Parts: sequence; C-alpha cells; structure tokens
Amino acid sequence: MDPWGDLFIADMLDQVVLEVNPAGTISTVAGDGVSGFSGEGALATSAELNYPRAVTVDGTGNIYISDEQNFRVREVMYGTPTPSPTITSVTPILPQQTQTITITGSGFGSQTAYTGDSPYILLADYTGTPWYAGYSRNAITLAVSSWSDSQIVLTGFTGGYGTDGMCIKPGDQLYVEVWNPQTGSGPAYYPFTAGGGTNTCAPGPTITSVSAILPQQTQTITISGSGFGTQAAYTGDSPYILLADYTGTPWYAGYSRNAITLAVSSWSDSQIVLTGFTGGYGTDGMCIKPGDQLYVEVWNPQTGSGPAYYPFTAGGGTNTCAPGPTITSVSPILPQQTQTITISGSGFGTQATYTGDSPYILLADYTGTPGMRATPETQLPWPSLRGATRR
Repeated sequence: MDPWGDLFIADMLDQVVLEVNPAGTISTVAGDGVSGFSGEGALATSAELNYPRAVTVDGTGNIYISDEQNFRVREVMYGTPTPSPTITSVTPILPQQTQTITITGSGFGSQTAYTGDSPYILLADYTGTPWYAGYSRNAITLAVSSWSDSQIVLTGFTGGYGTDGMCIKPGDQLYVEVWNPQTGSGPAYYPFTAGGGTNTCAPGPTITSVSAILPQQTQTITISGSGFGTQAAYTGDSPYILLADYTGTPWYAGYSRNAITLAVSSWSDSQIVLTGFTGGYGTDGMCIKPGDQLYVEVWNPQTGSGPAYYPFTAGGGTNTCAPGPTITSVSPILPQQTQTITISGSGFGTQATYTGDSPYILLADYTGTPGMRATPETQLPWPSLRGATRR
C-alpha cells in the first residue's frame, strides 16, 4: 500500500499489476496483458510482464514488481504524467526544395524510431481543415537533425508533389503535427501560411492532343503535351498511362486499365508514343469502334503529379471486334447426376486455359434475378491504441 492508501495487486494470470484506490476503483498500473518482456523506459501499461508474482511500493510511490519468469524486479517510477506536446513556433517554412525546419514548443519527449503508419512528425498541406483535407504524410521525408523535449530540428526535401514530398508555394496553407513518441500523447498541430522564398515545383502533366486513336487492332498512339516527366517502371496498381472507355464520367463509368497492354515506344517530357493492341474486349484490350467515347490519362511517374486526362471520340478506321457470346439453347438439363450438356450459340471463341477467379462457363441456380453479383466485403481498419502515464 502506498502513502495515499492505494492497494496494489499482482495479477499473475492476467500479466498485469492492479491498483485499488481508497474509493474502491480498480485500474491497471503496469502490464498490457501479454506475457513477455518489453517496455523498459516506456509507459508501464504498455510493458509486457511474465507472471508478476509479488508487488510492493516505497514511501515515495515507486512500485516494485517481482517479474518471476523474466527473472528480475521491475520498477514503475512515481511521477506526474508527461505533458502533451505543444508547438509555439515553426520556422522557417519557405517555398524551397531543401530546407531546415525548426519546431519549438514543449512536451515533445525523447526521440524514438518511427514505427507503424503514424509518423511522430507530420508536415501536410490542407485547405481549411488540417486533419483531413489535402492530408498527406510528407514529413516522413524529413530527417530529424536534433530532438529535445522543447525543440525539434528537421532537414529534408519539400519540393515536389507525390510520395516523396509536396510542392510548397508562397501562400500555401500548411501545418506541422507532432506526437510524443515516448508516451503516445498528442498530437499538437500548428497551422500557418508558407512565407517567401522560391521553388520550382515539378509541373503536373498536360495533354494537348492524342493521335491516332482509330478503330483498329494494332496501332501507334502519340500523346503530346507537357510535364510528363521521365519514364519509370510501373509499380503499384495505378498505371502511369491509361487508355479507357467511358460513358460520360471518365473516372468511373466503364473504367478499365487497358493501357497496360500498350508498350511505351518512346517517352519525353512533351511526348509519349505507345504501340499495342486495342482490338478485343477483356483484360488484354478493348474493342474500339467509330464514335466510341474514350480518354487517355497520364501521370508523371517521377513526381507522382497528375493525372491529366484527355477525352475524345474515336475517329474513322476499321476494326472487326470479337463478338460477345450468345446462347440460343441449352439441352438437356435433367435432374440426373452424370449427363451431357450441349450449349449452342455463337461468339464463344476458342477454348483457353482457365485463369483468374471467373470461369468461362458457369452453371448456377437462381431465383428470379440472374444478373446479380455478390458485394465484396468491406475491410475495416483496426483502431489505434494509445496509453496514459500513471498519475
């Protein structure tokens, strides 16, 4: 029992130490409920214990735990909670590519290695609502030059749009956000307006013309414009060049990644030349016919800026598109285990090896609505947990 009448219990099976205050309220003061060894120098309720056998407390409130299977005595030091970080100034934030940023305030704690998907320091652009609008994790590109409880100095690159930074211009609305990585307290954020300085931001791509897009199977497509950057290898699930069919809303309706089948013949900042196949529906292309509504979309793979898209209507030319299948009869479907089923019609094409998760032939029972598709499950993010210090 401590000098204030608090009783401490070593809960060996639950791997925690409990506190019962004079009012009878029970709380956890050490251990996260997981058997193991971790948490030295960090928050006591985030530490792992391994069969805490006994507990005692000294006259100043420090707790001592007999951590049996870790073969040691663990100490939980008495003290006031570490204050949440507060930012009083950020200087300078100038529109220049490489710079030093000094964050002054209090309660920053001590520096620890970055873990998880929430950086301890975040520099982001925003338009009115700093927590959400224009949210980006650009501060990950800024290296910590020095860190104390009252001042953090960063050095790094803020000169180009994309995953490696953002383009800061005079008058941009920005903010700096800081968490205390020792205790998880925070965040503190400091909104401000970018000051003077100079910066040449990498321009986003602009398409001025696309020629030719004619209804033919194999063709050369020339995309002219500016700001295309330099060619980089395709990574991720967003191609740098996209040729797609659409009906009125090019970003969504009829969306398909057909340009992946078009090889890059040449690439400069002002012109991209593609060669490839656009003659048949499916994953390997799409059937282009005169009057089809199409668009070309281009990202700058060097900076991640974009996209630029260019909507147009397919012009003249000739193309024999592979017809879609039509079933005229199925005979027989009888209630017997082994049978021969004959499907008659047209446009079935030639047999190919089954790939992917969509069979070429599907026999299914249905009740009234044959065209329905199952809705995929929605993946929900796990919540993040942050602790609090004792007292």
